[in-house]
Amino acid sequence: MSQSQQIKLEDYTTLHIGGPAQAFYHTQDRDEFIGRIQEADKTCTPLLILGGGSNILVSDQGFDGTVIKDGREELEIKSNEKSKTAQITVSAGYCWDDFVKWTIEHGLSGLSALSGIPGSVGGSPVQNIGAYGHEVSSVINSVIAYDRFEQKEVELHAQDLAFAYRSSAIKRSIAEAKDSDPVALGPSGRWIVLEVVFTLEKSLLSEPVKYAELARQLGTQQGARLESKEIRKHVLELRDKKGMRYNKEDRDCWSAGSFFTNPILSKEQEQALDSEAPRYKYLDGYKSSAAWLIDHAGFHKGFKLDDSGAQLSTKHVLALCNHKAARAQDVLKLAQHIQAGVFEKYQIALEMEAIKVGLD
Repeated sequence: MSQSQQIKLEDYTTLHIGGPAQAFYHTQDRDEFIGRIQEADKTCTPLLILGGGSNILVSDQGFDGTVIKDGREELEIKSNEKSKTAQITVSAGYCWDDFVKWTIEHGLSGLSALSGIPGSVGGSPVQNIGAYGHEVSSVINSVIAYDRFEQKEVELHAQDLAFAYRSSAIKRSIAEAKDSDPVALGPSGRWIVLEVVFTLEKSLLSEPVKYAELARQLGTQQGARLESKEIRKHVLELRDKKGMRYNKEDRDCWSAGSFFTNPILSKEQEQALDSEAPRYKYLDGYKSSAAWLIDHAGFHKGFKLDDSGAQLSTKHVLALCNHKAARAQDVLKLAQHIQAGVFEKYQIALEMEAIKVGLD
């Protein structure tokens, strides 16, 4: 299916913000999906691969390039009776939470803590999505991708993907784009995810509970393993309470989820931080809570600068919402105001997790 100016990207994003696409394709076939990518690259047309639209902020002027939405929802499981694990290959267009639900229903463990995260399977390795102490990189075996530079399919393993907190080599290739690149990368980077290959344990029990808040909700200890379906139930309840699961009927959920990543602090920053501020050991440094910093910098739930409709969620300060006809610039202005306020008080720079499309 091909459409152009009639398609407004606000209808395909969870913020409900975004102008028209120059060209829009919703593909259902793998060969067509790759063909549309190649077509854009031959003409050096900027490219946006659209998943669930849950982690992007699109300009009201739209996107002057090609938008492709992968409509494939396919999976294949490989296993044998002697193995304690199963390998599942999932198409990029598969709804992430539908896939998590499927794994639990089929007695596979490893993803229950990531229940309720919006978006598609294809976006999961790009962002290295995570929640409640777990990251998807821990269960990804490899990614089958289309390499736009080499113009061929490639298999990327962990060392190639170089996963980091809410990042990967795929995501970093967007920021590292150069004028000398053979194609106009746009906001989708060098590698386009075709399928993701997961290795999951055959078990009705969840991965160990790592997050203190979730352990309290479950009435158990950190490190415990409970039934995956029980973990999923409570994770969904927590996400609903925080407005972190998309709901078209609730304007508090018209957001891009967590708009900022939790900051990674140096030893000096950690020592200068208020004693009551959350901090967790992370690699060679510390991770703190963006939500805590935002709240204690004076930006509380429901905070807004004006009547544009852009405001913090009334359920969680990490979500910037479109409460009434907000524009992309309104959300960006609010985000930058919060960044400045947090930096002024704590000398910590918050980074936006949401990908900006058509915005400087």
